[in-house]
Amino acid sequence: MTGTAALICSLLPKTGEELSGQYVQRIYEILCRSCDSKILGQPSFHPRTGYGLINADRAVRKEVGAYREKMNQVETRFKKRMEERAVQEQKEKKN
Repeated sequence: MTGTAALICSLLPKTGEELSGQYVQRIYEILCRSCDSKILGQPSFHPRTGYGLINADRAVRKEVGAYREKMNQVETRFKKRMEERAVQEQKEKKN
C-alpha cells in the first residue's frame, strides 16, 4: 500500500492551498476507489478485509487521471468566474 501511495504522491503535486489533512484524504480516497473487493469474494467494504486488494495500475492510471481532469475543470471554472467578476467590477466603476 505504501508503494502505491508513494506513486500517487509523485503524480499529485501539492498545491500549497490544501487544508490540514486534505492532501492525505485525497490519496486515501484514490486508494479506496482503486481497490478490488471482488477478488476477496466481497461485494464492497467488509470489516475484515476492508476495501479489498489495491490495484496499483488502476490507482495510478485511472484514478489519478480522473482526479487531475476534475481539478483542471474546477480551475477552469474558477478562472472563468474570476474573469466575469473582473468585467462586472469594471462595468460598475464606469457607471
